[in-house]
Amino acid sequence: MTVGPPSPSGLRRGRLYLGLDSSTQSLTAIVLEVDDTAARVVLDVSLNFDETFPQYGTDHGVLPRTRPDEAFSSPLMWADALDAMLRRVADSGLDISRLAAVSGSAQQHGSVYLNGDAGRMLSRLDPAQREKFAQMRPPG
Repeated sequence: MTVGPPSPSGLRRGRLYLGLDSSTQSLTAIVLEVDDTAARVVLDVSLNFDETFPQYGTDHGVLPRTRPDEAFSSPLMWADALDAMLRRVADSGLDISRLAAVSGSAQQHGSVYLNGDAGRMLSRLDPAQREKFAQMRPPG
């Protein structure tokens, strides 16, 4: 994780803007500090899915293939990555109360398909639990 130095004036008072990019292999966050006349990167961090979440068994972010023309990834892995990344941003030492906007981009061809239990599972999520996405895992 890279956290930028203070601005030349020594003041850290500009607005912060968080950009998130989810690729096939990783999730990257960049935070820009913007004041009246300048912008600078104050945080640049990436989470490689294979290294950070080995429990999913991915290779380059993709689950083992049964057909060469299809590739699958776990949406729970993506959710865990987002949760971990937001925790890293919050723990980075930046004053996140200055966060003015968040932008996200994701894989061009990534889709998440929900089954008939999705509504019931989503309605039961407890926002007070730290590991929110763990609540969505099937039992067992």
